[in-house]
Amino acid sequence: MKKKGRIVIFDLMETIVSGGGIYPIVKRIGLDEFLDKNSDCRFVIATTSGSILTKEESIKEVEFYLEQIGIKNRISKIYYGWDMTRGIKDLAKIAKDFDVKISDLVFIGDNDRDEDSAEYFGVKFIKVPAIFRDIIKVSNPSNPETYLLDYMRAPHKFSFENLEI
Repeated sequence: MKKKGRIVIFDLMETIVSGGGIYPIVKRIGLDEFLDKNSDCRFVIATTSGSILTKEESIKEVEFYLEQIGIKNRISKIYYGWDMTRGIKDLAKIAKDFDVKISDLVFIGDNDRDEDSAEYFGVKFIKVPAIFRDIIKVSNPSNPETYLLDYMRAPHKFSFENLEI
């Protein structure tokens, strides 16, 4: 029998993680505290990250990000772009897979596609600012050497630590 309960769906890039390539990988401030505070929930990722890569490359990329920010073992399932339909993230598929009602889902994302997906399926949506926009002052945003330090030192407009679902 499947475990019932609330499912928290995260978009990946710019919602819980940023960086990659020449930039250091940055985890959203307060994410660990949020996961701890909501340990009775199950967490999933719904991402279109890696959509220009092969399926195998996409899986490796997403798992790499989750490993780098230390939460891979806390994620129950990852939904990729090929799991999504109609140009939006198929949140009804997630509810069906976990045998829960739509009202048991909460989707946290940073962009209009995320918001449109939640609205289409009637899922509670929490919009957070994209990580790269969450830094109030960056000395040189195009310099990968200072990006991480700027992110860690900068005052933030948003932290997951205080987020209530």
